[in-house]
Amino acid sequence: MKFSTEALKEIEKIIVSDFSEQIAGENFKACELEEALRTNIQEIVRNSFGKMLTLLDEHNHGIEVICECREKGKRVSKRETQVLGIFGWSSYRRSYYKCEVCGQNWVALDKAESCFGVLVWITVLIRQKSSSLFVMALLGYGNK
Repeated sequence: MKFSTEALKEIEKIIVSDFSEQIAGENFKACELEEALRTNIQEIVRNSFGKMLTLLDEHNHGIEVICECREKGKRVSKRETQVLGIFGWSSYRRSYYKCEVCGQNWVALDKAESCFGVLVWITVLIRQKSSSLFVMALLGYGNK
């Protein structure tokens, strides 16, 4: 996935413009500037990732999705959750589904995105402070 060059240039303009307003009465050091950029970019990416995950869930999965039993499952709720990514914790809303025929419950986003499902699973282990299970997950034990 790529972002448009125009969007990246616009983001750059906004950051530089904001800095030019702040620098007027201040005496910044280069290391402070770099730290401020790193912190702000982390926050931007963390927040954007959550919003983009919500959009991905809405775009790829509707009110009904096909269950493993080949019947239609319906969305029963949409809740906010968090996932730990490389830039920190991101909040997003995801859809929960239930099949009336077989009774299975699932999150379509997790099933569709196998690498993302692992990330969510590891996030749950971290939250539960299951360090031994976390280490096993990192080593690849217990894979289905």
